[in-house]
Amino acid sequence: MKKYIKIIISLFISFLITSSVFANEKIHISLNGQKIEAETEIIDGSVMAPVRSIFEPLGFQILWDEANQMISAIQKQNVITLKIGDKISFINNVPFELPVAPIIKNNSAMAPVRFMAENSGATVHWNETIKAVDILSNVDAVQNSTNAANSKTLMDSVVMINSDLRQGSGVVISSEGYIATNFHVIEGSSMAIIKFNDSSYYSGEIYVVSYDPAKDLAILKISKDNLKPAVIGDSNAVSENDNVTSIGSPSGKFNQVSTGNVNYINSHIISTTAPIHEGSSGGALFNDNGELIGITSMYDTNGNYMSIPVNKLKNMEFKGNMPLAEWSSVETNLLPPEELFYYTDNKTAVISWPYVYGADHYNIYSSNSENGEFIKVKNPVTGNYNWKWGVPYCLKINAQSGSVLYFKVSSVKDDIESQPSDVYAIEFN
Repeated sequence: MKKYIKIIISLFISFLITSSVFANEKIHISLNGQKIEAETEIIDGSVMAPVRSIFEPLGFQILWDEANQMISAIQKQNVITLKIGDKISFINNVPFELPVAPIIKNNSAMAPVRFMAENSGATVHWNETIKAVDILSNVDAVQNSTNAANSKTLMDSVVMINSDLRQGSGVVISSEGYIATNFHVIEGSSMAIIKFNDSSYYSGEIYVVSYDPAKDLAILKISKDNLKPAVIGDSNAVSENDNVTSIGSPSGKFNQVSTGNVNYINSHIISTTAPIHEGSSGGALFNDNGELIGITSMYDTNGNYMSIPVNKLKNMEFKGNMPLAEWSSVETNLLPPEELFYYTDNKTAVISWPYVYGADHYNIYSSNSENGEFIKVKNPVTGNYNWKWGVPYCLKINAQSGSVLYFKVSSVKDDIESQPSDVYAIEFN
């Protein structure tokens, strides 16, 4: 009878269980990835913060009328007025009802963060897990940004893509009309309109010249010359803590800029603190030299904003010249992870693999010999056989010193399982 190595497996869970926010909890606020130091308070579900802490970084001048307890936020022709204790505000003389009336606390006027940011032209996203408000604003409205001058130039190479199915972003990689984006931005689409940083639009014929569903990458070709391409960098040269700039169109807000740094990197993912959100997919991640190092792709609830390394894009082969009008008929097969990565530390192996676009979860199989029987591994956290992808790793395996464990992984979508990956052997010291 075969004696299998006893292993203990633990999962790194990317998507933590959310919890309610209480009024006395500390709420973190960031603008384009930069932390805003401000006192916060939750009132009737609205995050409140000092008016100056939000409006001034967004380029507004604040005037305070003590006699009438009135605040005026002014930026060029835009005037937003708020009155302490009154839910009715005015935006360029048009009345607007606030969810919560402004208050005075510790000698500071406080108002709802979402109202202030969104009416300053910014996009607001709430991260429930880490209790944080991410504000993304067009760089033209942001003052004192170390990357502002550089970002205005970088934005010329980033576009917004609106297809008949979804909205996303893209990056010009050649002056001759080649644009990189995520596969999922154009998946199933039959038409699209592309917006450029000079506010011009392209609605002509679009061709798909290369795509890789597993890597979630696609390259489009349009009939438009003299485009301003990004300078392609080397993602292998990226290191943790490097400064980065992300540009895309979250929620349809055109060419928003956020900044941050790299918090994790391997050959298949660059994770940063520069916020991206739905609609940013297919956008650009730049290094401090203004070089394109990644295509923004996805994010999790732990504050990891992920991009596909640009070197993956460099290796793509041009597969043809299919009109986007015919693209919706293309069928793709679910693939297993193309490679698996691990390192060992005494009795522990830390394992990860590239995210497979479209996979709902993954199945893991293990054996004590390369040609032996592979047993499906149960997830001890969920009690089933479903394993989720995550960063900085997908799972850890503990085993006896001197043992060897063989394993392989498959992708699963809608209960349909892909072929398994190659078999990998881990030797435990």
